[in-house]
Amino acid sequence: MISLGSLLSDLKPEFPLASDRGKKKLKKVLTKAAAVNGQKVKEEEINDLKLPNDGKQDNEKKHSPTLLQVLKMTKMRKRLLIMIFVWMVNTFVYYGLSYNINDLAGNTYLNVFIAGLVEFPAYAVVFWGIKLLGRRPTLVTLMMMAGVFCAAILPVPADISWLRTTLGLIGRFCVTGSFRLLYIYTTEIFPTDVRNVTLGSCSMCARIGSILAPFIRDLGKATHTAVPNSLYAFLALSGGLLALLLPETRGLDLPDTLQEGEDLGETTNSSGKDTKT
Repeated sequence: MISLGSLLSDLKPEFPLASDRGKKKLKKVLTKAAAVNGQKVKEEEINDLKLPNDGKQDNEKKHSPTLLQVLKMTKMRKRLLIMIFVWMVNTFVYYGLSYNINDLAGNTYLNVFIAGLVEFPAYAVVFWGIKLLGRRPTLVTLMMMAGVFCAAILPVPADISWLRTTLGLIGRFCVTGSFRLLYIYTTEIFPTDVRNVTLGSCSMCARIGSILAPFIRDLGKATHTAVPNSLYAFLALSGGLLALLLPETRGLDLPDTLQEGEDLGETTNSSGKDTKT
């Protein structure tokens, strides 16, 4: 395939222009073509040529939307702030429950093994959920369930250790799924023009949650053992409720421009089908 491409490149001198390799490549092509035809090409003539893509990159940089423009748009600003909070909550709960594995009853090594093992079915649940239910319902359900199971640990007596361990692992299962879903959902609710910067902003802010997570275990030891799970439950439930304000993206074309991103979800219901508004 490589040799075929090289052959075609020689036969079709406009190929390098289509790939925008610049005037150096153009000079080689024209010089070779002129030699075949017994002609000479002056370097000044090549320098005077204007390529179709000249200045395109500069214009793209000059007119490329920024995060500041996203923040100036009402709906996308709301979505970005919600997503940042949801990302922070997911990393906080995910890593918090991971660090708490040492405090669970039973064999620590077995608990770590099971905690890692539950991540595989969590991915399968996400794959199934986004296909049948959609992005938003799956995210909300998983986060709410994570909060419920974390809260369910609180009234369980310490001597029923197996139940506390089971509830904790199920909670981690749920937040694992929601955490992985965020990467898909975030890229779909923001337009192509700012997709990288919005996903990067959410991921960067999520590090705050992962940084704070290790200290919650110590906070529980210094105050009360119920504090960590109370925080996990409250934040997971809050994040799940806020996610209800996000638009559903299943079955929709991904937005390309800022305006398309701002209008996302205006004429669609939660199942992704067109509706009249």
